[in-house]
Amino acid sequence: SLVVGYVTGHGELSLDDKQNGAAPLKAITSDTYELRPIVLADEDIPANMTNIIINGPKQSFSDYELYKLDQFMMKGGNLIVLLDPFEEIMSQGQMAYYQQPQYIPINTGLEKLLVKYGVKTGKNYVLDANCYEAVQQGYGKIPLYYAPILQKDGLNKKHPISKNLGFVIMLATGSVDIDILETSKDKLTATVLAHS
Repeated sequence: SLVVGYVTGHGELSLDDKQNGAAPLKAITSDTYELRPIVLADEDIPANMTNIIINGPKQSFSDYELYKLDQFMMKGGNLIVLLDPFEEIMSQGQMAYYQQPQYIPINTGLEKLLVKYGVKTGKNYVLDANCYEAVQQGYGKIPLYYAPILQKDGLNKKHPISKNLGFVIMLATGSVDIDILETSKDKLTATVLAHS
């Protein structure tokens, strides 16, 4: 199986957590991929490693860690970054049910690395009128605008990742803008797989 680096040390989703972590990802990819934890602060990226996943970090990356990732990508490495725009903090105590959660922006430093490659992540949630509708007794259908449904017209039908998908529900997703500088157009290209 192909070894894929799985970055840890910044509050990423745990590969051992079945309830709220990435254990299901590890399980469904185990036939083809071995997800190997890598701590960028303490170790170098192995020379033979060509793929790295960063999944839901909450804390900042040091400049040295960002440098390692940048060098990895400049040598042709593939980086999958799954970033949450906010950390949702639920209220505690007896009245917690009636209170709104707090949404604290997450700043990891990865944002400035991604901008270098033409990818800008937003501190927002994408809302769409074409969304999942929850059915609640006594209220009928309630649209959940923060859960857009991307159907065939919102999915790239030519790319292997998205071509066989009928629809996808995105939950509490931040915006991503692509802005490749003229000076980088000969080195960088962007392929949009899904849009709302």
